Amino acid sequence: MSGYGFLVLTGALLLSLVFPAPLGQPGVAGAEVTKPWWMFIWLFPAEEAWGSAALASVPAIIGFLLALVPVLDRNPYLSPARRKVLLAISGLILMAIVVSGLIATLQPLSAHLE
Repeated sequence: MSGYGFLVLTGALLLSLVFPAPLGQPGVAGAEVTKPWWMFIWLFPAEEAWGSAALASVPAIIGFLLALVPVLDRNPYLSPARRKVLLAISGLILMAIVVSGLIATLQPLSAHLE
């Protein structure tokens, strides 16, 4: 099975070298007017508001909050009906990420590195 797996991996790597996939939009010489990839688009409004430091600090803060969940939520019940506070907080965070992504997706392209 390993041999066939390596054979398929080799074939996929060769195909990717022969036919490379275009990633993103082509660059504009002298200006940066592109948007980030879909997985990072929700960070775009934070970068506009707080600068490039937000690209590292916002995910770090969210990761820290996720790491705190098992420490702070010692509720012995597994039912979501008995974890309303945790669900409300996580719902607000998820909603903020979705709204931020929608705002960044719908705003027009503009040069933001000045």
